[in-house]
Amino acid sequence: MKRASSYDRMKVLSVSRFGGCMIVGLCILLLTCQLSCEKVPFASGPATQSEASAEPMPPDLSRCERIEIRFGPSILGFFCIAPRDRLLLNQEEIRYLESAEPFIVDNPEVIQTFAKDISSSKYTGPILGISGVQYEMYFHCYERGGREISFSTLGNAPELGNRIEADGHRFKNYGIHFRTLVPQIIPFMLRVECAYNLRGLRIGLNRYLKEEKSYPRAIEWFDAMVHRCRVQGYTLDAARLDRAINCPSASHGQYHYAMNPACEPNSPPDTVLLFESRPGRNQSGGPEVFTFDNHNPKGGCVILNDGTVKFIRTNEELQQLRWK
Repeated sequence: MKRASSYDRMKVLSVSRFGGCMIVGLCILLLTCQLSCEKVPFASGPATQSEASAEPMPPDLSRCERIEIRFGPSILGFFCIAPRDRLLLNQEEIRYLESAEPFIVDNPEVIQTFAKDISSSKYTGPILGISGVQYEMYFHCYERGGREISFSTLGNAPELGNRIEADGHRFKNYGIHFRTLVPQIIPFMLRVECAYNLRGLRIGLNRYLKEEKSYPRAIEWFDAMVHRCRVQGYTLDAARLDRAINCPSASHGQYHYAMNPACEPNSPPDTVLLFESRPGRNQSGGPEVFTFDNHNPKGGCVILNDGTVKFIRTNEELQQLRWK
């Protein structure tokens, strides 16, 4: 038997190496193809709109026939933010509001408008943690077949916009027709807003007092304090005064507040300073100028020299106030 030559051994070794390289190359090619197939799934046609965008949609209330509404922390806490605001309501009004929940909405036109308001909301992301917002409205919407859709809104200025929370997601809402949704509570909310207007006007008077060491003359009290704000560069404060001079509950006219000319900075704390009146710029006077017609139920707000706001319902209450 002949021994294999060196040349034969080298030939066998070369063939073996070539075969090994071929096997390794094929393995790499197969692995690359497999990874490519995993990254690019098979598609039978163009993606639908729902496949292209998985963004959650706001609650669909198009088939809703009945809505129950509750307020948090309570109906009074929702719009009477400060304890002093409750002093504007009598015990009968407080009992009515506390017993009125849940508020029921079954008017088809009102529900349809509300459904459009909610559908216009924009998705902002998932709910992460606790919102920290104290004021909420809870909605339970029922369809004819009994299906219920529940969600909540955060914030106590729903007409200006708020956040919606539904099914673990948040949406930005740009305002709902709140006054038609729960008209039962609107008169009381407007009364509280009226009180805030008077407090804002008193702040303007106190700023004037700080500079001039007296209240402005009654015949030009509003114009004088607005002018003072603008001269000092407080243009935003001047704009706030321009809004605050109009009672939110009044049905007509402008400039719904008057000044008591008998009230001085050193007058007793319970002296009437500002009060609701007939429309007119720089109105001033006493009880004869006061009006009960801006609100329903009838009445009007006054602010005393110490900042206390009262809601006056009768002529007897009006005459009991200190005017001088």
